[in-house]
Amino acid sequence: MEKISVIVPVYNVEKYLHRCVDSLLSQSYTNIEIVLINDGSADRSGEICDEYAQREPRVKVLHQEYNGVADARNKGVAMATGDYIIFLDGDDEADKEYVGKLYKTLIENDLDIAQCCLLRIRNGQPINKLDVKDGVRIFNGMEMQMKTFDRDRYFCNVVCGKLFKKGLFEGLSFPYGRINEDESMIYLLTFRSKRVGIIDDYLYYYHYNGDSITEKKYNIHRLDAFYMLEEKFAFYKEQGLEDFANKTANEYFSQMSIVFCHKKEEIADDYNAIKKKAKEIYKKDRKAILNNAKLRIDRRVFCILSYISIGFVKMYGVLLKKIVRSRKR
Repeated sequence: MEKISVIVPVYNVEKYLHRCVDSLLSQSYTNIEIVLINDGSADRSGEICDEYAQREPRVKVLHQEYNGVADARNKGVAMATGDYIIFLDGDDEADKEYVGKLYKTLIENDLDIAQCCLLRIRNGQPINKLDVKDGVRIFNGMEMQMKTFDRDRYFCNVVCGKLFKKGLFEGLSFPYGRINEDESMIYLLTFRSKRVGIIDDYLYYYHYNGDSITEKKYNIHRLDAFYMLEEKFAFYKEQGLEDFANKTANEYFSQMSIVFCHKKEEIADDYNAIKKKAKEIYKKDRKAILNNAKLRIDRRVFCILSYISIGFVKMYGVLLKKIVRSRKR
């Protein structure tokens, strides 16, 4: 049995950490090492990590000052001694077949990445489970790039719920200090992959607990997404992948327009500071988007009009929100 390294960033999750680690110790595939990176937790998370390491030889622990989840994952990848890498967040949970089924899928289909579905759980109840279909859907790296733009891109743009060949990470690192570190990494990993397989089994249990930064009101850290989109756009242009570059530019403009139309009560930090920072980022990128990408005609018009007034970007966001609401009816 080949060794698989499970990397778990840990930060102030004492309420959930036993559930997380116990689910890994109960895996049907037993040749795993569990790498717990305690990222400066102020609660008992670090003590809990040490307790597991003292009684379970498969558990390794690193304690560090708080550096963020991206750095914690980088440290975990560096510590990993397995042939494959898989991730689990400290407040989430794994099905007992999480590692084993993904490994079996990867080996039997000669894959670089094997991906399962994420079961979203709120207040102990699943909110997205559908019927599981048999079989494996196999894509090449370019096809997976396209899937990151699908409506269900959340399931493709995260590293959790996936088993990776360790070699894919060589020379790559999660961007230090950002909260959207998954998206900054996943398009590079899939680009390096020849074969990616997706199974419909719900093997990763994503718990909404209210403490996650992605569940809180909009804050200035979420503007990190635009730095990721800048890098993604530049990468696709450099690789000559114009369709992907154009899709990234269109996604950039749509997301930025939504930021501009947020109401004060939807924002956790200083409202004016976020709007000021968003304007700085947008004005820096606007010319590159217009000159180097094919925006959809309505977005291009509003982008050009934004030279007259930045309010046109907000106007597009308002229209976009109305369209989304009408589709949900």
